[in-house]
Parts: sequence; C-alpha cells; structure tokens
Amino acid sequence: MLRTVPIQLDKERRLKYDLNAFAVLKERHGINLFQPDAERLADPIAVRAMLWVGLIHEDPTLTVDQVGGWVDLGNFAEVSEKVADAMLTARARDVPGESERPFPVAPTSTGASSTS
Repeated sequence: MLRTVPIQLDKERRLKYDLNAFAVLKERHGINLFQPDAERLADPIAVRAMLWVGLIHEDPTLTVDQVGGWVDLGNFAEVSEKVADAMLTARARDVPGESERPFPVAPTSTGASSTS
C-alpha cells in the first residue's frame, strides 16, 4: 500500500503520489517526475501542480487554483519540503516480507546432487 504524508493547508490533508498522480501531472502540466529536475521544487507553478496532484486522491473536486490559494510566501518552503518528502515516501513503498509474499517462491535447484 502506498504511504501518505500529512500536510497542513486549509485543514490537515494527506499527500499521495501514485501512477495516476504522475500521469495527470504529465498530461495537464507537462511535468514528468521520472526526469530529474533539481530546480522543480523552487518553481511556484510546478510546486502548485505537484501539490494539487498529490491531494486529488482524497478530493477529486479540488482545483489547481484552490490548492494554490492555500500557499503563500510564509509556507511555500514548508509545502515544497512536504511535496518532496511525499514523493520520496512513494518511492519507499512497504515491501512484503517472505511470509507475506502472495505466491510461494520455489527453491532453486543447481542440478548438483550430494551423496554423503
């Protein structure tokens, strides 16, 4: 399951970046998160778009302008940091342990036999 990151805006909300968020960001804003851009989190247009796509999973009626209205110079740096944290969190998904794998993994055989 994808992890989310809390962020305080008009109320506490949760940022989540899944493939749908990445696709919407690329389709509507031309931002490809799979291509590194060191200055993206300093760009107000990009931060507003990334913030918006991270929030629409819990409220699809949110607009980019509405979300942008929750950010000003007083919280821009904090919002940028939360967006970055949420994206890093999305990359660090929980990985099921051996006992939680959906299918058993068959032991591999080397073809060598041992006779003792």
